[in-house]
Amino acid sequence: MTSRTPRDRELHARLQAAFQRDLISVYVDFDKLQSPKSPIFDPWLAVGPLLGLLLLSLTLLLAGGMIIGTAAMVVAVLVYVMVLRPWLEQVFRQKAIHALILDLRSFLILWEYGGVGLSLIERPETMVAAPGGHWRHFVVRHLPNPEAGSIDPELASVFAHDAPQDDSPAPAPYIPGEPLEGEILSRRDSDKR
Repeated sequence: MTSRTPRDRELHARLQAAFQRDLISVYVDFDKLQSPKSPIFDPWLAVGPLLGLLLLSLTLLLAGGMIIGTAAMVVAVLVYVMVLRPWLEQVFRQKAIHALILDLRSFLILWEYGGVGLSLIERPETMVAAPGGHWRHFVVRHLPNPEAGSIDPELASVFAHDAPQDDSPAPAPYIPGEPLEGEILSRRDSDKR
């Protein structure tokens, strides 16, 4: 697991502040987080509602006969697809947000597992996804320091360099999948081009 440094704590505090001020949104991959290996997986929550519907259908099948039991199964499937699955997606989303925002340890565990992403509300195309995305770079680059109310000192020179000078054009927007200026490409990345 990734070590928790004071710098990581400070960056996570920025992330918490940005979430509370509605500057970022959290994207959740329900299918990935519903697997048993997920750190927020709850077997009773994932299987319990479906098991309850199936037991109810089976009871109606045994008590009422084949036609009533089959109709109960069809209704149970519709209830699961139209009511329970959207509810479960919302519950898993809230659990993921809680784990991401609660503390640095749970954030790092969930980030290393994957299935979540962070995005700026004002610019949804500016997104970082776990586990491959660099959340630290995202926070430093896009979320101001709440105490100082300014950009990170590490990037002050970068932003000063990126600012248009006189008549020079503004820098091109970042395109996901494209390397950042000065980023070193691996042999595999350069072969894709």
